[in-house]
Amino acid sequence: MCAERPLRKRENTRARLIEAATSVFVEKGFAGAKIDDVVRAAGFTRGAFYSNYSSMEDLLGEAVIAYGRRILARFRETIDSSWDPSVDGLMEVLEAMRADGRTMYILTSELNLYAMRHPETYSKFDDYHVGLNREVYKLVESVLAKIGREPTTDIDRVSNALVSAFLDGVSYDFMRCTESEDSTVLHSLIEAILYGMSRPIDGSAEPISKE
Repeated sequence: MCAERPLRKRENTRARLIEAATSVFVEKGFAGAKIDDVVRAAGFTRGAFYSNYSSMEDLLGEAVIAYGRRILARFRETIDSSWDPSVDGLMEVLEAMRADGRTMYILTSELNLYAMRHPETYSKFDDYHVGLNREVYKLVESVLAKIGREPTTDIDRVSNALVSAFLDGVSYDFMRCTESEDSTVLHSLIEAILYGMSRPIDGSAEPISKE
């Protein structure tokens, strides 16, 4: 029992650092974020940071993974409980996650831009992407199955297309300062991706979209 306390305390410290770092990265960008900004937001000293991370790069990678898994868990909970298994139903779920989408777009953009500027870090960041992508692929397969369809190409291609469409659409709306009063374009794009990259599992499958 006593041995578990230090581990639990360490996990709690890392969780608070990750949560604080997420807010700092979104507000200031990775290049503008300082260790002092993160520990101040988390309510710690620099010692807490260096006891858990060797660099801000590592913290950025973990922030992306943690936030990505939070979004996936929320999405999975929704589709496993109550939703309309159609493009219309999927769009309702995605629309409710617009704010999360904005944060995820910023975090992944910061990570990708840093990796592009520092190619030597790509292999490290790629490990973060691989782990998260596996979870996304499983979730997309589940969504397709629930609407009676199966992919006609590699599931990673379908997943990447859907994720890119959603995140790019969310970022575009936020930059235009809109609230997606008219989501027809994104709806049509999501429908085109699902319909163009999947097929009915059997002849009894319902149309992918409601009229």
